Amino acid sequence: MLPPILADDSELNVYKVSDECHMLNNTRITWLALAVFLIAFLPLAVPSRALQFDEVKHWHSRTDRFIESVTIADWRSTVQTEHPGITVVALGAVGQGIANLFGDYDALPFVEQIQVMRLPIGFVNALVLTLAFIAASRIFDRRVAFVAALFWVTEPYLRWYLRLLHVDGMSTTFMLLSFMLMLLAWRFHISREANTEPAAVTWWLVAVSAFVAGLAALTRFSSFYMVGIAGLMSLVNWFYYRTRITRARFIEWIAAPVIIYTIVIMLTWTALYPGMWVTPGEVWNETVHGVDNATSAHENGSYFRGEPVGDPGVWYYLIALPYRLAPWTLLGLPLALLAMFSSAMRNQWRVWLMVLLYAAVYLAMLVWQDKKFDRYAAPTWPALHLMAAFGWMWLAGFTARFIKSQRAQQVAWATVTVLLVGNSLWYLRNEYAYFSPLLGGGNDTTEHLLIIGSGEGLQGVEQFFDDDETCGAWLATFYDELVRHYDTCTEVHNIGAMGPEVTDNADYIVNYINYRQRRPQFQSPFEGVEPVHTVEVHGITYAEIYAAADINEKRRTAQ
Repeated sequence: MLPPILADDSELNVYKVSDECHMLNNTRITWLALAVFLIAFLPLAVPSRALQFDEVKHWHSRTDRFIESVTIADWRSTVQTEHPGITVVALGAVGQGIANLFGDYDALPFVEQIQVMRLPIGFVNALVLTLAFIAASRIFDRRVAFVAALFWVTEPYLRWYLRLLHVDGMSTTFMLLSFMLMLLAWRFHISREANTEPAAVTWWLVAVSAFVAGLAALTRFSSFYMVGIAGLMSLVNWFYYRTRITRARFIEWIAAPVIIYTIVIMLTWTALYPGMWVTPGEVWNETVHGVDNATSAHENGSYFRGEPVGDPGVWYYLIALPYRLAPWTLLGLPLALLAMFSSAMRNQWRVWLMVLLYAAVYLAMLVWQDKKFDRYAAPTWPALHLMAAFGWMWLAGFTARFIKSQRAQQVAWATVTVLLVGNSLWYLRNEYAYFSPLLGGGNDTTEHLLIIGSGEGLQGVEQFFDDDETCGAWLATFYDELVRHYDTCTEVHNIGAMGPEVTDNADYIVNYINYRQRRPQFQSPFEGVEPVHTVEVHGITYAEIYAAADINEKRRTAQ
């Protein structure tokens, strides 16, 4: 049972240096790791018919082109985007291969093709999060590590991106694992007194951490951020041991690890990115284009606090993150702040400073760039989960002074686990519609506050048109590239500018939430007209389906 495995009356302790202590914990960590993996992977293995726009428009076809390029050894053609998304398309290809072992992938409907391509990505993300937990349990108190891992794998909105044929989820998990290994490599889990070689590093862990960071960079180029974290880690180490580091040791213990880390991450990028073998210049140009693209406003604009905008501004993430994070994370962060002024922080400030810097510096970079989406902040969430877990365990330790019952502790652990897993399952397959219940969840306020919708939720349109009466209808929607992949048996066209020519030809018009937010100038034809069907998920109205005849009748009446 989980509670006895975790039961421990000792004070929270970040340092675990003795081999005997590690051996005693190995069995416990193995069972906890298995629990983390199952809680992470099983929901990801459940298919979701919700499609995300980038999957449909970009990553499905990029995977096909990647397979074709590798098959004919056309390495140049593997350079398809600045991200560069090599891990995504490679795992998508694995999904296609698995499907072909049991049948014919090409014969599957498009939505099912997406499902089989998602499965290896979900498996790898669950595995990487489990490995990150194992590493974290060597750094932090195992109770803190386990609670943080539960937060990682049950955060609904984060899990949405962990399942997608997309770069944001995979880059987040690889960066997290690299960071945990980095803390071990730079010996942040060893106290000042126990470390006989101040600021020395474990070189093989430096290499492994850099390799994992290289996989993150092969997913999304912004993961080169990990090189900067390596530099920060060395600087913190230098400050921590500054009175014990000679000039001769500065290069070996402070500068050399960062240099080696950078070399390994670049070697990984070069060795596993086929485009680098034949056309490094083109890869460089794509990366520069990616930087320019990230620092420019989105070509379709954005939406924030009730109006379409180019750049949502510096407050965007400070509002978006609380809405997307689970309540226990939000409540755990102020508890962590309180814990920092308690005895639980004794000799631990160095490691928690790095966790804070890991999240804060990345978030500062996002605030600086013009293009902003809540998913861009995903790499910061695991660090916030760690801090929240520390805060909750500090509170648990404080209350344990008054509640000595072992049974009460077991009940508390069981309750926490059931609560987290239950909340996670409640949003299963609709994680994209998650907004914190602590802030009201999905409602009109949320809808008018943040930009919402990347195609998800349109699976409800498929259900409406899945009957004989609507089959063969002429359907207009801004997200035609996505809707036509559902089995609607309708003729799907792009809505374009919402003019009379659309309503004159269409039978039905789908007004999607993202279109409503970004293009208010095209909303007047819908005003005063009752939709024949709405698609609502967890309090948010994602799509409204209008009969074109009703819109035409309103226009004729107005004239």
